[in-house]
Amino acid sequence: MSIMTDAVTPRKRAKSVTFATPPPSRENTAFRSRTALVLGALTLSGAYLHFYQSANNGLFESLGELVQAETFPVSNGEFKRVFTGIKPLDTYLANFTPFFGILTHKGDDSSYLFWLWMIGQLGVQWIMFVMESLREGNKGSLASYIGLVGFIFQNFGLATVIPAFLLITTLTSTISRASSPTGLMNLIKVHGIDLNILPFSFFLAYFLPTVCMMLPYPAINSHSSWQGWIATWQFFPLYTVAFQWLLASFFKAVDQGKGLKLKSDEGKMIAYFWHARPLYIGALFICAVFHVNVLVVCLLPEWPMEIFPIAGTYRSVSFASVFLPPVPLPPFETVSVVRGIHIFLIWDMLVSSVAALVWAALQTRNVSSRTFSAKWVLKMIGFTIITGPSGAFVMAMWERDSAVAELLIEQAMKDK
Repeated sequence: MSIMTDAVTPRKRAKSVTFATPPPSRENTAFRSRTALVLGALTLSGAYLHFYQSANNGLFESLGELVQAETFPVSNGEFKRVFTGIKPLDTYLANFTPFFGILTHKGDDSSYLFWLWMIGQLGVQWIMFVMESLREGNKGSLASYIGLVGFIFQNFGLATVIPAFLLITTLTSTISRASSPTGLMNLIKVHGIDLNILPFSFFLAYFLPTVCMMLPYPAINSHSSWQGWIATWQFFPLYTVAFQWLLASFFKAVDQGKGLKLKSDEGKMIAYFWHARPLYIGALFICAVFHVNVLVVCLLPEWPMEIFPIAGTYRSVSFASVFLPPVPLPPFETVSVVRGIHIFLIWDMLVSSVAALVWAALQTRNVSSRTFSAKWVLKMIGFTIITGPSGAFVMAMWERDSAVAELLIEQAMKDK
């Protein structure tokens, strides 16, 4: 088969080499322009929802008062203000610990359930962006500096930074400009070692600090360690890229010159696809576990709560109280700090998730006009219902990769 082209066959080897990135078609250029406009509108919307709304509903003022308090606002214990011994860095971290301290240990039932849901959705959205940064076509571009992007959204919020990041990527990325499976073939591949390392980087950098800052206080976490874990979690984007680079560099050095070396571009693409498949499945599973469990609690009828005491603790919550924010139009009602944080995070996930799916639609459309259709949109809506918006994002990117592989196989069969 031409998928595994042998180097000693000049004609077939030449056919693989001719797979260059074709210029974008007029239809793809128009679709990319519309995508950029939508992402630009989402960036402005995110800035409005984060900064203007939070400045007018009392959230920023309340958080400022908590940061200046003598005691830590959640426990009324010591407010830890020294984490590293570097004063500017410690001051920076002390500005964030009250926000997540309230969210993880003193929020109401609705905000706490939303945070549990967000752990899965944010984590998977993040790991998908890290995977994008590792693709061959993104090397050297803004998308490859994902650690910096992550650090920025930890400071300014997902709703503003993610649409802006995807907007710039749409306008500058080689992958976003590619307009055929042959053009995408060499661009979307990720090194097999990078794919194998990625789950471990995710676990060490994101999942472990998240679990540790969620541990009960004072039963398991001491007052100091609890605030320390909250501060540690703030830098998870930088840890992710650091772990990924260190571990991948080590194993690539060990693996140098060993293992199966595929010579054809088509063979490398198929190999990438099979390496990436378990990662996509795992990401979908994480999304589904967090999404379905929180959704079940929100939609649970009254009678199971009488039987199961644990479920009964969330008797007061509903789908609306957990997932639906108030209408973001003035005059804004002054809200409690817990409710303000909850509203802030709802818009965080909503705007960033819509931006991710809009951008994923462009990636799918770039493969072929037949891969993006009303059926694709309905399928993404279905996956959003079942696995949450990040699960739909995972599925969209997986389908993009699958479409490239299938079209290459189809083309190879015709060329036999």
